[in-house]
Amino acid sequence: MENKKSKGGAEKARIKKRNALETDAPKCAKIGSFFNKTCSRSQTTNEDDETAPQMQDASPSTSHEPTGPECAVSEAEPGASGEEETGAGKSRETGGSVKGRAESTQGLITEAAAQQKNPEPQDRNETDEDESGDSFDYFARPQSQDIHMFFSYHPHQTPNIAIPKVFNSKDGTNRKWLTYCEKNQSLYCSVCLAFAPLVSDGPFIKRGMNGWKHIHQRIVEHEKSKTHRDSADAYFLNVQKADVKSLLTGNQMSLRADQVRQKRQVMECIVDVIKVIGKCGFSYRGDEEAGYSLENIAVNHGNILELILLLSRYDICLQQHVNTCIENSRKQHETGAKGRGSLVTLLSKDTFNKVVDVISQLIKATIAEEVRQAGMFSVQIDTTQDISSKDQCSIIFRYVTDVIHERLIAMVECESSTGQHFAELLKKVLQELNIDIGTCVGNSTDGAANMQGQYRGFSTFLSEQSPSQILYNQRTVRCNIQSV
Repeated sequence: MENKKSKGGAEKARIKKRNALETDAPKCAKIGSFFNKTCSRSQTTNEDDETAPQMQDASPSTSHEPTGPECAVSEAEPGASGEEETGAGKSRETGGSVKGRAESTQGLITEAAAQQKNPEPQDRNETDEDESGDSFDYFARPQSQDIHMFFSYHPHQTPNIAIPKVFNSKDGTNRKWLTYCEKNQSLYCSVCLAFAPLVSDGPFIKRGMNGWKHIHQRIVEHEKSKTHRDSADAYFLNVQKADVKSLLTGNQMSLRADQVRQKRQVMECIVDVIKVIGKCGFSYRGDEEAGYSLENIAVNHGNILELILLLSRYDICLQQHVNTCIENSRKQHETGAKGRGSLVTLLSKDTFNKVVDVISQLIKATIAEEVRQAGMFSVQIDTTQDISSKDQCSIIFRYVTDVIHERLIAMVECESSTGQHFAELLKKVLQELNIDIGTCVGNSTDGAANMQGQYRGFSTFLSEQSPSQILYNQRTVRCNIQSV
């Protein structure tokens, strides 16, 4: 009984498939043109596009929908087609007719399958060509849409290089911006490759660093360069939604920001000390200024260093900086090296002189702006010798705003003592301050011939460039020069 029921079910399935074939056969008339077989009727292109997926998805043995070859056979047999059209509503047909029809279409199905398999090698070749043509250069500047793919590859760090320690800094922090190109055997900066200006031509950007001599020093120099810092900031902005501490260099950037903040605080303290010393007219230098000697309180280190050491007792940040400088200076001194080398302490005479020069430029700029606003001024000029027996020319401006001002604007070393040289010296100082010499309405000098000579004196040459000159009393300049 079970076998008979099983056969009855199969027979019902065949009848169901046959009915579906009879119903859908008229819709598949155009498939014959696709297989180029017994089809005689031509269909439009739109109909081909609509029914081609049906031919690929249908299966004569597993689906109730007709396949392409079966539709072609139904078209190729006019008698069967007419019979199907007129007897679509009939529910009985011998199983032999269905079986014969299936046998007649077996060869056509085989040919259709072979034709469908033929294009596959061609498609595979095209895929291979596409894959081979996809030559994305990970060591060139990426486009904006390729940034994510670019950084999914970088950093590429491999231990199979000459010096694998270059990927880590001295404190053990991994340099995630440093990447290695095995093809060129060169080191690159991934963030500079992506975000540096197009005109940048550093060794880690376009050409790659392939010279291993002094490689650690070259890496540190690039790491501190403005181009790298700007590129790192651009990278952080690009991934601002991510955790910055886990990007690029971990906590390296935050450590650097703390160091910059501490150094600025130390520098502000040094500037304030220099301003106080200049205001009081004290000397700066002392007998012993070496960093390793600052712990010796019995030595005169000079006014500026003594004040800094005094303030370091009450400022933790300044105290840490001074202690670090003393320790580093002692280590370098014990090696026998001369000078401080690359050690930056911010406590050397060079730093102090630079700060004094900057303050001097700011003071001159303020005085020059006041003189331009006043619209006119007079000048006092005289020379004196310093400890090295060189003539130093002092230039003083006198002008009026809401009150009367007398400002020392410059102390210039004199190469000659002629009146023409002093006139050229004053003209040069005024040009540097962007002050019109025509607004000078008076001058005050001593009674020397090179100053007040009728033909070759300083006043004569100055009157040629500014005719409205008035000569002041000689007592005025004596008082001012003595006070200076």
